[in-house]
Amino acid sequence: MKLTAGMGKPMSAAFLGGKPIPALPTQVQALNSFIVCYNLTKLYLPIFIIRQDERTGDVFILAGEETIVLISPNGERRFL
Repeated sequence: MKLTAGMGKPMSAAFLGGKPIPALPTQVQALNSFIVCYNLTKLYLPIFIIRQDERTGDVFILAGEETIVLISPNGERRFL
């Protein structure tokens, strides 16, 4: 079955319904995100935002009032 985007036009693999498919975190980023969030909640810090930067591919985590963690696509963690 071939996906079409109305009027019988084939859809690109990078688009779904005319909207770009967001990039997904790498397996290393996903594992490190879980580990970081687990450790932050053990410190009773609330996690407010987990977001992937579309430009760099970094995962951004905001916990508590001022704890920021960036996880690069290769899994490197930086606490800011």
